[in-house]
Amino acid sequence: METKKLFILFCMKSNHTLLIELCPIDNQYKLITYIWLGDQNTENVYVFGSFPGWDLSVNQLQRLLQTDIWYGTFRTDKSFISTYYFSVNDVFENDWIKRSEQYEIDQFNRNTFGEGTNKASVLNIGMEVQYSSRFPSKDYPSGKIETYSFYSSILNNTRKIHIYTPHDYSHTSHLQELLIVFDGNSFRAFQLKKHLII
Repeated sequence: METKKLFILFCMKSNHTLLIELCPIDNQYKLITYIWLGDQNTENVYVFGSFPGWDLSVNQLQRLLQTDIWYGTFRTDKSFISTYYFSVNDVFENDWIKRSEQYEIDQFNRNTFGEGTNKASVLNIGMEVQYSSRFPSKDYPSGKIETYSFYSSILNNTRKIHIYTPHDYSHTSHLQELLIVFDGNSFRAFQLKKHLII
C-alpha cells in the first residue's frame, strides 16, 4: 500500500498535476486527490477553493501512515475550472483573513492563475475549450483592451478592470456575447499560454 502511494506521488511530481481518476464504484464520478508533501514540522494541512469548498470539517488532509505525505480525496460528477490553495499548520479556526495570508500553491501542479501573492493553483475538470483550427490564429482580427481602475468601498481596495471589445464592436451593432472574468488580465495570460484567442 505504501509503495503504491509513493509511486502515485512520484507520478504526480513528474506529471505536474493532481491525481484525477474515475471512481471505481460509479464511473460517472471522478475522484480528485490533493496531495501535500510536508516535513517533520507539518502538523496539519487543509485544501480550500471553489472545489472542494471552504468547509473546515471536511477539507483537512490525512497523513499517509508515518510519512510526510498528506492527502484528501473528493468526488465530483461536474465539469469546472477551480482555483485552490493549501493551508499548512493551520490554527486559524474562523479567521479567514489570517488563513489567506499564509496560503500556499500546489507544489505538484504547474497550472497556476494570478500573480505574486494572488497566485492560486488551477484544477480543470472537463472544461477544455475547442477552437476551430480552420484558420491560423494570425488570421483572426484582434480587438481592443481598455483598462480602468475601480475602487470598492466594500473590499476597501482598488482593482483594475480590463474590457475587451471585438474588432467589429460598436454600441449600435447587434448584441455581442459577454464574458465576465475576475482577475481578467491573469485569465488572458493563462489563455494565451495555451495559444487561445479571446
